[in-house]
Amino acid sequence: MQDASLKKPCQNRIGNAWAALLLPVCVYLGGRRVAVGTDELQHGFFACRYGLKMLAGGAAALVHGVFPFLFETTGSRITRELGATLDKARAQSAARERESA
Repeated sequence: MQDASLKKPCQNRIGNAWAALLLPVCVYLGGRRVAVGTDELQHGFFACRYGLKMLAGGAAALVHGVFPFLFETTGSRITRELGATLDKARAQSAARERESA
């Protein structure tokens, strides 16, 4: 059953025509927002920044595979940074969850 409290904000944001198509996404995002303690915009910004860093690390690794003298540490450095970013986000989410409980 879909939560009526999520249906109305989605319709207000995107209009009735698109609401029917995107309602499952809005319901998921609404539940996701509660789960990670951020709103949709913050979560989207984090995910886009994280994904772009992943792409940059992957591209550096591919170039390094062909030209070993280029990007010798870039892929592993970005991987470590992404791991630290996720660890920090998990810690912040856990702290928010503890505060709200």
